[in-house]
Amino acid sequence: MATAERKRTERALAEAERKYRTLVERIPAIVYSAEYGEPGPWLYVSPQAERILGYPAEKWIADEGLWMRLIHPDDLERTLEDERRSKADGTPFVCEYRMRALDGRVVWIRDEAEVVYDGSGAPAQLRGIMYDVSERKRTEEALAEAERRYRGVFENAAEAIFVTTLDGHYVLANPALAEMLGYSSPQELTDRMPDVAALYGDPSWREEFLRRLDREDTLRGFEYQVARQDGSMIWVSENVRAVRDADGRLIGCEGMSTDITARKHAEQALMASEERFRQLSDAAYEGVIVDVGGHIVQANSAFCEMFGLSPDEVVGSSPADAVAPESLPRIY
Repeated sequence: MATAERKRTERALAEAERKYRTLVERIPAIVYSAEYGEPGPWLYVSPQAERILGYPAEKWIADEGLWMRLIHPDDLERTLEDERRSKADGTPFVCEYRMRALDGRVVWIRDEAEVVYDGSGAPAQLRGIMYDVSERKRTEEALAEAERRYRGVFENAAEAIFVTTLDGHYVLANPALAEMLGYSSPQELTDRMPDVAALYGDPSWREEFLRRLDREDTLRGFEYQVARQDGSMIWVSENVRAVRDADGRLIGCEGMSTDITARKHAEQALMASEERFRQLSDAAYEGVIVDVGGHIVQANSAFCEMFGLSPDEVVGSSPADAVAPESLPRIY
């Protein structure tokens, strides 16, 4: 009975290990364990090592010095120092560094590992996971380059200048933008505005903005309403250029914003005035027209009825068309 029970236990443990390994090997990162040492021999490296760095797991296990040789020379000392400090302090090892893949690519790795202790409390293994963070690093580098290009210009510019990520975080905001939005400084703006989508008076404008920017690469005169810090709404017009990574993918934008609230109010006032004039002229018994450059741009109902014409027939015609030929010399 004892033998049968032991066999069942062994089978259960083997099945559990198989399921665990299957799960681990589906993770899009390199899962590993190594003997505790400087460095210790590799005990396990997941198959993702070959996809990410080009070297199969068998190569890692057979060559305990492979990890150190693959680290970029400029990052080696810093990485090893972080590893030594982690082992000395007993704290988790967390470090980002570059590695050279088999095909010559430079791959940014985020390495997170912890020491596993044996029953006596002595360090026995180092278990960890390496993530490929090259995409994030490229994004950060592209945005940092955009920042370097514009740093000297935007600090003292009268125009509101900004750089934002695709998910709406400010990378750069100059004093003019902060002032336009009602903040005391760019720092206050970036601290209190974690997502620029919150500025939009209508969330659909943000979606349209990103969709058009990705398609057209540059936008000129994109107008929308934004909320200032005090809750008041202003109209802005933006000229924006897409920021893309090395593969051409949209990762953010940079541009300039102008407060056009006064112009919008003037346009609205003019429209309201024109509407009032139309209502008054339509109520008049006399024929009323508006002549711009020798062409009728507006005519009231009385004028149309007077000549038996529709508004479409009147608008665009010349006032002279409504005057008898013999009377033209006295009028023009």
